[in-house]
Amino acid sequence: MWSVPLESDLLPSSTDPNLLMQDDEQWQSGVVEGPDMYYLPGNGPHGSGGSYYLFYAGSDEGASTYGIGWASCTGPSGPCHDQSTSSPLLGSDTGMSGPGGPDVFTLPPVGQTTGQLVVAFSAWQGNTIGYLSCGIRPMYLADLSFDPSGGGRPTPTLSPYDPGASPADSPTCPVPPQPPPGYWQVAADGGVFTFGSAGFYGSTGSMKLNKPVVGMAPTPDHRGYWLVASDGGVFAFGDAGFHGSTGSMILNKPIVSMIPTLDGGGYWLIASDGGVFAFGDASFYGSAGGDGLAYPVTAAAPSFLGGGYWLVDSNGQVFDYGNARFEGQPLFAPGGYRITGMAGTRDSGGYWLASANGNVADFGNAAPYGSMFGTTLNAPVVGMAATSDAAGYWLQGADGGIFTFGNALFLGSMGGHPLNAPMVGIASV
Repeated sequence: MWSVPLESDLLPSSTDPNLLMQDDEQWQSGVVEGPDMYYLPGNGPHGSGGSYYLFYAGSDEGASTYGIGWASCTGPSGPCHDQSTSSPLLGSDTGMSGPGGPDVFTLPPVGQTTGQLVVAFSAWQGNTIGYLSCGIRPMYLADLSFDPSGGGRPTPTLSPYDPGASPADSPTCPVPPQPPPGYWQVAADGGVFTFGSAGFYGSTGSMKLNKPVVGMAPTPDHRGYWLVASDGGVFAFGDAGFHGSTGSMILNKPIVSMIPTLDGGGYWLIASDGGVFAFGDASFYGSAGGDGLAYPVTAAAPSFLGGGYWLVDSNGQVFDYGNARFEGQPLFAPGGYRITGMAGTRDSGGYWLASANGNVADFGNAAPYGSMFGTTLNAPVVGMAATSDAAGYWLQGADGGIFTFGNALFLGSMGGHPLNAPMVGIASV
């Protein structure tokens, strides 16, 4: 955290910020944010001789470990000394979880009574954390006092929690109806095969391609899709818009995957060297293109609301960009464990990695729904796709076989049918 002096017109008077404090405590998990500095007047003239307090939030706002800490400062320019070393000043409590965004102020006086000093903050109501889980994050108030015998330590006092006044958890909110399940299988020649509610909008199966198709991605309303070839050529069908391609570019390494943006107004193309190419409204969050990877990137997945993405190489190393969080990776993926597919959970708090031998590894909050490990496969697994609520997934075999886990339904497959080209991927409704 930093501060900089301001002139009367609120413009900075200096270009050199002052370091106040750093995120060096374990409970902060590498995050300190939302600072609010408060001056407690002293006994001198006009309140001189007082103390400066820096209140802040630390840890992950989307977790119950988020909390409010404080530091003592010699002035607005510091230095400050963090006093919340082992735990936050205010953490999750009865009726609320993950408080943060502190703001200290004095309430208007009532009659002759001095106004009460309070701290306002936001927190998840009850134990339901996350908007995708129907969580609600309202504002709370706590009385604030300072303990003279405790070195001036601030003490926030919450009003007694009344279960009858507000629910212990957020009220059940309506969940949007899930679309009927379905999936597409795509082959290297661009042939598209549909099952369940997945509609057929065209293919390149009868076209002569410069390079083989390596993947596909559906539009948000599932009324169209894109196919992408290894040279980055993009083919749009249904309501999928063409936003650009690398088909005419000289690439260092071939394209291996495609990720659409949340609104379908763009997409990312992922190369095997970790290079990322953004088109349309897709924002570039970073790549591993210049890192000289020891293993080729083989799969990718979007993070929460399209604000980032993960890449994974054949050995299982995971690269995170934007708001995609690193949740772990296998130590190594030898032989048949070669990673060929990846899918994220609904809130992007975890992901699954699928291997060619049918093994599925889960990280973060991704649940272990099962795998084909230990079963003799007719062909290697070449991709995976999660269900709409991420409570299950499908694995795609190169021979067209489909394997289902969790709440993923088997709706048919091309397994056992003669194929003009091997399958290279799967996309789900």
